[in-house]
Amino acid sequence: MITRTRSYFQCVIENSPVLINLFFITFSKNITFNFNTSTGKVEYFKAGDLNTQSNYFYDGTLTLDLEKDEYYFLLSNEDFPPIQKIIDVKTTENPIDIVFTKENYIYVKGIVKNNSSNLGNVNVSFTNSENKSFHFSTDIFGEFIAYLPPNNYSINAERFGYTLDKKNKIIYNFSSARKTYSLELNLIELSCFIQGKVIDENNHSIPYPKIFIKNGENIIQGEGDEFGMFKFPVNSGIITILAQKNSFFQNGVVRKIEKNSSITNIEIPLSKIRYSITGIVTNGIKALDKVELQLVNEDNSKITTTYSDENGYFEFYKIPSNRKVFILVLKDNKILKKTELIDLNKDIKDFNIILD
Repeated sequence: MITRTRSYFQCVIENSPVLINLFFITFSKNITFNFNTSTGKVEYFKAGDLNTQSNYFYDGTLTLDLEKDEYYFLLSNEDFPPIQKIIDVKTTENPIDIVFTKENYIYVKGIVKNNSSNLGNVNVSFTNSENKSFHFSTDIFGEFIAYLPPNNYSINAERFGYTLDKKNKIIYNFSSARKTYSLELNLIELSCFIQGKVIDENNHSIPYPKIFIKNGENIIQGEGDEFGMFKFPVNSGIITILAQKNSFFQNGVVRKIEKNSSITNIEIPLSKIRYSITGIVTNGIKALDKVELQLVNEDNSKITTTYSDENGYFEFYKIPSNRKVFILVLKDNKILKKTELIDLNKDIKDFNIILD
């Protein structure tokens, strides 16, 4: 027969419903927002959350049951600029009044076209002189509305298979607050283009690789984005694509592209350049065997461990390059010697270590 023993805590909880409620209430709190608009959207998350949560309000108020923690909020209404707030739920007082306003903002009413046709589902971004970006999307009619702080802006508009007309790649002066600006952007359809990414040996993207494309007699030079992605308009025919990145071997591919077609999902793998460090461990008189040596990054993270052989010889074989390292010599987990920093940009030979 199995005997189950209940803890004192279990007994107290089962017989104290009030205590149960207090137990849960301790860790959460109702927060009420009052808005000066009847409808809108509230998005929020706290540190450690994997996803952003969102709620809509329809009567000018919204109450949320939140943990007593610090939250990041984005409050929006389609007729006003969004509001960002950081709120400590534990210490804030209810209710929280949110006032949407157009004060100190400029208003851009825009449309995106391809010749005479309006283009929906276009991502439009404004980047100001402080390198801060604001993002908007066109509706099914190719129209968008942007509220922005007064500043000078460069503009980009993206949709798959299109590129922004060069005449729109200028700096726009949107400096007068509470002023309405009209903007028309034109996207040019790419009759032929290539798209792909540059990856390493572990299929991880390599950020900002240099891209060289031989397209007939033309040589196109460019750069991939932070995810290693690239996209370029090309002419039909044989295309040679070469990718380069510091501390990697360059690599390329050759593709044939037909008229009025495109090639996507091109992957160009690059292999890391690797170098070795070799030498002998001695006490100044004779070679020392079975000596433990650790190769360590400049930030003190260990790369690998090796041991000297009967001739005192050691080797750190094919270590990824473009880094600074040093060697620790140890015995019984005690450091006997630490070398100077080694710039690993070539094979290092005869790196001999003398122990006192």
